[in-house]
Amino acid sequence: MNDLTPLAALLAQAERQRDLALADQTKAQMASLSAQAQADQLLNYRREYEQRWSAHFCREGQIELVRCYQGFMERLTLAVEGQARVTLQSHVRLDDLRTIVQGHELRIGACRRTAASSSAS
Repeated sequence: MNDLTPLAALLAQAERQRDLALADQTKAQMASLSAQAQADQLLNYRREYEQRWSAHFCREGQIELVRCYQGFMERLTLAVEGQARVTLQSHVRLDDLRTIVQGHELRIGACRRTAASSSAS
């Protein structure tokens, strides 16, 4: 039974590390979903804005208004691109955390198999 005490401690530590990694993964999942939702919202807003103003420009073509529209569209495009980068980074972070959790799960499984084979001996 003395041989199992270090193994039980190792298993407990591995489980704690896995639980912490799962908590990080959950937070990253929420951040990723939020980033994607914001990106989708920006894209939809840009699409609606373009449609609304393109119809307006068919009626009136004031050059000052066109310049304001173009300037705003440039800034909106930059915001969409920036949010796309944030979304991509959040997906990469989430994938990294999934890999870490899988590593912890493998370690826990190995500890359990070792403990089972030691207790059977």
